[in-house]
Amino acid sequence: NSLKETGLKFLANDEDSSPCVTGVLLPENINGDDFVKRIRERYNIELAGMFGDYKGKGFRIGHMGYMNSNDLLVTISGIECALKDFNFRFNFGEATKKFLELRREIDV
Repeated sequence: NSLKETGLKFLANDEDSSPCVTGVLLPENINGDDFVKRIRERYNIELAGMFGDYKGKGFRIGHMGYMNSNDLLVTISGIECALKDFNFRFNFGEATKKFLELRREIDV
């Protein structure tokens, strides 16, 4: 997963990950609901918030139904931009670069 390049943590490990949704945890200083709102309003990308014990702690990326690699590219780059908006420190652009490298190797 190219989003690992941001340093964010995932709700599930690789062995237990879902083919339908990916849960991503944000650092404590970024509210997940605010992040989802920001990425929807500024970048026109629809993510889902978390619920239960994880409410406000991250976001979910749905990837079921018709999706192609362009949808994923926009989502990953938008997440990077939104992280930058929240002053998260990471190597900006590395997740998008990693995705593009993977995309060249296989059809995602």
